[in-house]
Amino acid sequence: MIAVYHGTNKGGYSADQMARKHLKSMTQVLFDNGPIVEARFYVGRRRQASRVYCTLDVITDRPGRRRAVGWAGGSGHHKQSAALQAAITNAGYTLHGDVYALRDSELTPLEREEALEKKAFVDGVGDGAIRLALLAIAHDAHPHAEADEFNLVTS
Repeated sequence: MIAVYHGTNKGGYSADQMARKHLKSMTQVLFDNGPIVEARFYVGRRRQASRVYCTLDVITDRPGRRRAVGWAGGSGHHKQSAALQAAITNAGYTLHGDVYALRDSELTPLEREEALEKKAFVDGVGDGAIRLALLAIAHDAHPHAEADEFNLVTS
């Protein structure tokens, strides 16, 4: 999977907004002993809350920090990956390739060219797609880093 930033970030989030939610889990991509991509998943504090929120924070090797929030509700699909897809879109990224396939660094030049022609969406797909999407964003944020320099941590 490949992530491409197209430069239109639709806004971030405030700590106040997320303080009213319950942190469900967090996934980070670490590089040089620090997080460069962080996705936090929240649910409402009410017992019957069904909406899942995702905050996405990307620190790039270029100036600026990209922050966005997304959410998903309803039933019958993987809400965490759906919330992440909304946050990815709001942060100004587009995913390309196969959501079940190899990371960008493992693609041949021909496979990479073919992958860029096909948009990918992780909403409803699951945890594996979340990990691949975050690694793809990390690779876009730090294109000169080697793939094995990224460390994925979930808590």
